[in-house]
Amino acid sequence: MDRFAREKKELSEQVRDLENQLEGLRSDRVEEIAEFAPEKKALQDRLCDAERQILQLKTCHSEELEKVVKEKDALAERLKIAEAGRKISDEELKRYATENVTGEEIRQSLEDEIRRLRQTVGQTEGEKWKKEERMAEYEERIHDMRAQLETYRECIQSLITQLGEEMSRHAPLYGAGLDALSMTELETISHIHKEALRQIHVIQQQHKGSPLSSPTHVMKRAPPSVMPNGVGMHHRNGHVNNELKKVVKEKNALAEKLKSVEAGRKVSDEELKQYETENVTGEEIRQSLEDEIRRLRQTVECIQSLVTQLGEEMSRHAPLYGADLDALSMKELETISCIHEVGLRQIHAIQQQRKGSPLSSPIVSPHTLPPHDQGLYPTVPPPVAAGLPPSVMPNGVGMHHSNRHVNGAMGPWFNHK
Repeated sequence: MDRFAREKKELSEQVRDLENQLEGLRSDRVEEIAEFAPEKKALQDRLCDAERQILQLKTCHSEELEKVVKEKDALAERLKIAEAGRKISDEELKRYATENVTGEEIRQSLEDEIRRLRQTVGQTEGEKWKKEERMAEYEERIHDMRAQLETYRECIQSLITQLGEEMSRHAPLYGAGLDALSMTELETISHIHKEALRQIHVIQQQHKGSPLSSPTHVMKRAPPSVMPNGVGMHHRNGHVNNELKKVVKEKNALAEKLKSVEAGRKVSDEELKQYETENVTGEEIRQSLEDEIRRLRQTVECIQSLVTQLGEEMSRHAPLYGADLDALSMKELETISCIHEVGLRQIHAIQQQRKGSPLSSPIVSPHTLPPHDQGLYPTVPPPVAAGLPPSVMPNGVGMHHSNRHVNGAMGPWFNHK
């Protein structure tokens, strides 16, 4: 028991010593913790600053990375452009190398050019006088061309007048303007219709194989003058021949003028080429010559067109006067016969009205033509009022009398004054 008590006491003392040591260690630990607390706070502050700096560095790095990428793309584009330019430069260098263009050759060519220019300058004084003479000649030629142009314009106006007269003088044969004619003129037109009907009847009998009589006279020339202006009518072959000869002479004269103009144009073109090859500086004179030549060409074309129209107008009415009837078919003869019969009925009606016993009205002319499938005349012609000619033309395409024959400036073809 004593031993246990002693051991217990020893153990208690040991426990007390241990507790004292533990208390001392605890106080030391608390002191150490108190000492390390500021250091810990300072370290945490430094950690936050470091993290913030790292974040800023990351942001700046990303921005710089994007900038670098953009600069890289721009440099890549510039590199491509530079490579393309380098390729072009290489090709140019190769081309120059293949053509063997050297500085010496260029220098030699420049020296030759300078020598040639010096020689040209030496000849300039002599050529200047020649060029001034040529300019004066060109100005005189321009004046002549303008005078010739005025002559052609007068000729065009004369042709337009003749065309209008030629178009209007045949109007009474189609029933136009019959009321304005005198009894003598109506008798003359009636005689033309009867004579034409007689010739057509003879030709129709010949085509059928049983000729009754031979035609005593068939006109083969242009129609006579028939104009409702009170001047009178001439149904004579001499007048027709004179008129035809006059037109032929005018046509030949126009053809000669056309040839002379073409020859002058060729000479002018050659001189213009020579003018350009000799480096003549009178650009205004050349332009004026070209304008005059262009206007002369247009005038000549207009004259040709008017001559053609005048010839067509003189020839397209020939069958109504008995000319070239043998060349027509039976259907065409029947059509012309119908036109003459209608004209006779209208003239008869006007004569009866003037005598005071009107039998019928000549206001409307139905122009009932026989039907046919093809040829000279239309298949079903429309009703035509008195004063409007039907479509009759001895060339297989029909006659088209529009209200604008010459450049749109003329009215109905039978209404020219």
